[in-house]
Amino acid sequence: MTSMLLQSPLPGDLMVLITDTLESEATMLLTTAITTNIRKTQPASTTLLLALAHPFNHYASILKKNASPNGLQLQNEKEKGSFSFLEIDPTASDKQQLLDSIFRATLDFLAASAKPDSTAAPSPPLVILDDVSALLWSGIDALRLARFVGTLRGLCSEYQSSLIILQHGDDLAALDNSEDNVLFRRLLQRADVWLNTASLSSQTRGELSIHRGPALVLPIDKFDVGERHAATAVQYKLEDQGPAWFNKGLGRGFI
Repeated sequence: MTSMLLQSPLPGDLMVLITDTLESEATMLLTTAITTNIRKTQPASTTLLLALAHPFNHYASILKKNASPNGLQLQNEKEKGSFSFLEIDPTASDKQQLLDSIFRATLDFLAASAKPDSTAAPSPPLVILDDVSALLWSGIDALRLARFVGTLRGLCSEYQSSLIILQHGDDLAALDNSEDNVLFRRLLQRADVWLNTASLSSQTRGELSIHRGPALVLPIDKFDVGERHAATAVQYKLEDQGPAWFNKGLGRGFI
């Protein structure tokens, strides 16, 4: 279930691909991962959010309200060094400079995370890219972007960092060679786990499918995902304090 994947700290060197739609936005998964990585790692881990879709205040507002218990003060976490944020303008005209800036920011973050203040071994850092679709839609072609993600994945692997990438999947239903589909297929080949959200009748109710990615070589039960080509699913309802999770078909309001 998601408790294994995002409500417990991710192990190092893991790539999680998340796909969502306008009717089933996956921001809740990103904020859950941020909260978990800040609150539940010992010694404390560090998180980098590479934001192409929303400003800092968007995430800060959600986490202040939804991160149980008592909310999460993202500005305080920035000041403590447990959270780093880079707001990126995907419309920048020089696309190579844009990609280089993302890579350099990630490298600087990971290098700093590898030098803990204490003598204890550091917990694996976490890098989140929200979202790769913004780069694609800004004019960077799918194959070039897939190569860049591969480079970013390799960098994270060097530092035993996990990488979460969000791609919007509204255009993935059509089995064609659109840029969105080409990028998705390339990213999926690199993913250890693929999470996909789908709406159930409204924007507050949905289903999360959990797939084992082609790149996963560690034991399946470590991540609570199904066999290589099978998926497990849970349902959710968005409430004031964040998502409530139910086994498929058993949650209140789903029967």
